[in-house]
Amino acid sequence: MANMKQRHAAALALVGWCLMLPPLQFVGPANDPYSLAIVDDAAPLSRWLPMMTFKTLQECDNFSTRLARNMRKSVKTDRDKKDVETLIEIWLGKYQCVATDDPRLKEK
Repeated sequence: MANMKQRHAAALALVGWCLMLPPLQFVGPANDPYSLAIVDDAAPLSRWLPMMTFKTLQECDNFSTRLARNMRKSVKTDRDKKDVETLIEIWLGKYQCVATDDPRLKEK
């Protein structure tokens, strides 16, 4: 019984957490920098974009806050600030931290 608990604990230790962002769909002419981006948060998790992998769920959740803060610091103009706030609100705000062994990551 103790051996089984050790194997289970070892298996849990291998699980990481991946910060995933929903895919974007662009509406408008090809290569148009002003195309409308639609966040497809209803897409299957297997189509979401993996950003980074972390050892713990808390590290994953904390990263989204740091990323938003760094995005805000990187812009200078008012227009860029507005665009970054919109991006944070409609895209980064939809992130999910998902266990790396989550079977939904393999669905098609």
